[in-house]
Amino acid sequence: MTVPHRPAQHRLLSVLLIHERDAYVAVCLEHFLAAQGTTLEQAQRALVQTLVTQIGLDVRAGRAPLAQHGPAPEKYWRAFQQAVRREVAPEPVVSADVPLLPAFLVEAITETLPAEA
Repeated sequence: MTVPHRPAQHRLLSVLLIHERDAYVAVCLEHFLAAQGTTLEQAQRALVQTLVTQIGLDVRAGRAPLAQHGPAPEKYWRAFQQAVRREVAPEPVVSADVPLLPAFLVEAITETLPAEA
């Protein structure tokens, strides 16, 4: 089945940045995807690359971008709500493979995840 081409619609994606010992993990909450790096910036870049790659694969396969990735588990959403928000101006994520990705990143940083409820 082929997904009809539609103009890109921008939407916000919530990103939780988790500091774990000697690494950072960036987790996209609306579509449970994650990437890591040794610095915040590396984790952010790795997540953007993961999103770009997945969206490109979805578009080439005729699927709606990121539709196969459901939301993150509740503990990540709770951590996002409790975390320190970063003042980050939303910027479009762009790629040579996909003209304009329908995503802007909004970030929050936490040192730990809350315990399972």
